[in-house]
Amino acid sequence: MRFRCATPSLILLLVAIVFFVLSICTAPLSKKIGLSKYDDVLLGTFGYCKGDHCSKTMVGYKMDYLNDNVSSGFRTSTEVRQRASYGLVLIPVAACICAFATILLLFAHIGRISRSPGFFNFVASVIFFNVFITAIAFVICVITFVPHIQWLSWLVLANAGIQLIVLFLLLIARRQAVKAQAKHIRRSHADSMAYNPYSLQNNSNLFSTSSRTGDLPKFADYSMEKPAYDSLPDYDGLSHKRGDSVTKLKPTVSGDSRSLSSYAPEPASQSSGFRFPFMRNSSKQNAPENPFKDPENPFKDPPPNPWSIEDIKPPK
Repeated sequence: MRFRCATPSLILLLVAIVFFVLSICTAPLSKKIGLSKYDDVLLGTFGYCKGDHCSKTMVGYKMDYLNDNVSSGFRTSTEVRQRASYGLVLIPVAACICAFATILLLFAHIGRISRSPGFFNFVASVIFFNVFITAIAFVICVITFVPHIQWLSWLVLANAGIQLIVLFLLLIARRQAVKAQAKHIRRSHADSMAYNPYSLQNNSNLFSTSSRTGDLPKFADYSMEKPAYDSLPDYDGLSHKRGDSVTKLKPTVSGDSRSLSSYAPEPASQSSGFRFPFMRNSSKQNAPENPFKDPENPFKDPPPNPWSIEDIKPPK
């Protein structure tokens, strides 16, 4: 059996079962051990013994026997102890519930159940209910036997503490079960997605393109230079001047698709120095056009300005 997250809880419950068995196997089942001892009288779960003489197995003590043998020496009255003795039957009841939880944890070592958070929730609820029963059984032992309590009565309290530890471990095991279940679901989904029915087909099927790769058209490589127009002005609104050289780019192949890049001019040199943002460069190459230029002959000198100061003659 593999070590799983429920294994520590299983081991602790086995220890608790041993303690429960020791608490049950007292007088009259055993003449040497009991939950309480007063003089030569042993008081157990299902009866009592005085020396070698023991009562029959029964639930609760008889009032006459308590009045005759153990009427004094206890903090509670005989009537209270006689009524509380019926509650000692909770010790074997708690032992049976603990054994049932132990069997459930044995099944928790099976693969599918070990990944079920609901199963651990059910086992934790059983243990939580049994903790209250065990605690009530110990309180009854205190009421019935104080101050003559033997070590077997303290084992009932130890069982309550052990089951609390088991309850905490079951919460951790439930969290591990949630992670294991999520991991198992991801693995199963990955296995189902890994199955490809088309992988069983050969290369001659209709869905394969390997046999038709030779029939695809090929694109011819060509180059093209941008002509230099003499009629262009010095500044055409772009980032280059007339007569600048252009960069010739060829079509590039990228995978199974081709893209033709545009012809981009070489970037114009810019003057160094500080320049305010969002302002044009004050260099000559970026100066605006002369509005008096002849559009048909841009290289002809512009006519003189009729409003020149030199044309104004002084008054006579």
